[in-house]
Amino acid sequence: MKEFIKQKLHEHWGWDEPKVVSPLSKELDMIENSGYDIYQIQQALEVLEDKYASQYAEYEGDSYGIIDAMKRVMPNSLIRIYDDMHPRIHNKGLTEGVDNKKLNYFVSLGMNAAFDDKKSAIMHLNKTIKELELLPDTITLYRVIFVNNPKEINKNELGSHYVFNKRDLEKSHQQGSHVGGGKPYMVTVKASKNLIDFNETVKNRMEYPHEKELTLLNKGKGVKVIDISPFQTSTDFDDIIGNADDFDMDFEF
Repeated sequence: MKEFIKQKLHEHWGWDEPKVVSPLSKELDMIENSGYDIYQIQQALEVLEDKYASQYAEYEGDSYGIIDAMKRVMPNSLIRIYDDMHPRIHNKGLTEGVDNKKLNYFVSLGMNAAFDDKKSAIMHLNKTIKELELLPDTITLYRVIFVNNPKEINKNELGSHYVFNKRDLEKSHQQGSHVGGGKPYMVTVKASKNLIDFNETVKNRMEYPHEKELTLLNKGKGVKVIDISPFQTSTDFDDIIGNADDFDMDFEF
């Protein structure tokens, strides 16, 4: 944030232990003592954030300097409620290079594509980030490839898009239905967590929240192929569900 904006925040909000209560502190105290329920508190905090962002944000959509400033003087009882209103990242290793501007971009994608309001988009983004952060270091993934002969499959470059569960392939593929022709084969791989393309995975999840694809970097280079076998859709429940081990990556938050 630019220096003159920082100075304005210091003057207006009293970041350096002000001798007098700042206007922001007074407004936050009013919200705390309003008797509002959680939803009403979040609405009031959002209005307050938007008010100060319109005055001090460095660019449209840049509210993180404002968020940090508000939390510095916010009563403890409001902080958790306020935190739930914004995207959160806990594992910096997985999300290296993802800044606040990028998080705002993800939220905007969700609002433009599938979510009716900002709150719903943020909740889905936080759920997606948490799911990715909680993945083990090595994960089992599946994808379907259409070829005439499995020997044609390039095991060094299997492709970018995978799913955690075999049953998700049932939802996205019908046997023999492929523009380029060929027969469907299911490829099972083991992949290191650091092969995940975080940005593309989150982007796709925000645009298509009902899909559970995971995107890998470099077209899947570095994965270990476990199995390649013919893929068949089925109406038989047991065939669709498969082995219980296939479903240890489901997350409910």
